[in-house]
Amino acid sequence: MTPMFLFISLAVFNSKIIATDYTNWAIEYTCHESINYERFMIRSRGQSLNADVQATLKSVIAGFGVDIKDFAQVSHSNCL
Repeated sequence: MTPMFLFISLAVFNSKIIATDYTNWAIEYTCHESINYERFMIRSRGQSLNADVQATLKSVIAGFGVDIKDFAQVSHSNCL
């Protein structure tokens, strides 16, 4: 039998939806102060968002002082 390892984090992460249109997308902010961790995530109900929506969402995130150049786009074209 192959051993399984389970990592359980005792850290408590705070997550908030900071912007949404309630039908297609949301921007989630997650942080943990004691380990100096911050993350902004654009969530979509579909596999992609059009360029205009992406530009708007990036502008919202940039308003929090985040450098959008540090973001990576993840392709979901092979997802169900």
